[in-house]
Amino acid sequence: MSTYMYKTTAPSVVAAVNAWDTKRAAWNAQRAKLGQVFGGETSPMRSGSRSYVSGVKLSASRDLDVHWCRPDQYGYRALRTSAKPAKGASWPGRRA
Repeated sequence: MSTYMYKTTAPSVVAAVNAWDTKRAAWNAQRAKLGQVFGGETSPMRSGSRSYVSGVKLSASRDLDVHWCRPDQYGYRALRTSAKPAKGASWPGRRA
């Protein structure tokens, strides 16, 4: 048993692995660009066969709480689906 499935040199398998590596590198570049736009490091997450960005590492300042959730245990913040008005804001100020 000198051959193993993961040590194959079959052209179709090698092409599939190379295509995956290229696709993954492009995704990492997009993730890094998103982090630059928001000004922080982005967190790569995986769910089954999906990859997505779940948060951005921003400061823990309460000024960002209107549009960003509080940081998780790793320091990443997720974008809120809708703005959360500050406590004590007037009615017209909360609707804006």
